[in-house]
Amino acid sequence: MTKIILRRLLLLFTILPFFAKAETVDIGMEVTPGCQVAPFGKMNFGSNQFIDDNIVIQGTIEIRCQLGVNYTYHFKGSNDGERFLQPLDPTTNLPIRYFLSRNSNGSGVINPINPVSSVGTGDWQTHTFFGRLPSQITPKPGQYKDLIEVVVTL
Repeated sequence: MTKIILRRLLLLFTILPFFAKAETVDIGMEVTPGCQVAPFGKMNFGSNQFIDDNIVIQGTIEIRCQLGVNYTYHFKGSNDGERFLQPLDPTTNLPIRYFLSRNSNGSGVINPINPVSSVGTGDWQTHTFFGRLPSQITPKPGQYKDLIEVVVTL
């Protein structure tokens, strides 16, 4: 009798794995290269009666790219880094000239020809740049401003 029970148990154990067969489901996701640019607020050269000396201000921009992604950034505009603060008063026709660069002395212009290169860490990275307002003819009193567009290329 024990032989019959043992044979039935042995038969049971050899049959059960066929009934308990598992299937796999392929689950995935594709992460495409990409970056984000955080709004960087305002930069201001201050209030001045005359523009007869270089005025230098510092700004930062934060960029987040995936870990290991190579990227560059530049400011859209002229190729020599020269930009203009435009008068808010339409009767004033003389803009204020300024430059954006990597260094406070004005060297290292940031433009499409000379972008800043970096590699993503997966976290926000802070990049410092400088605005330099050279000595020039002082225009009519009023408010002047410019909008900067940041271009990130992978």
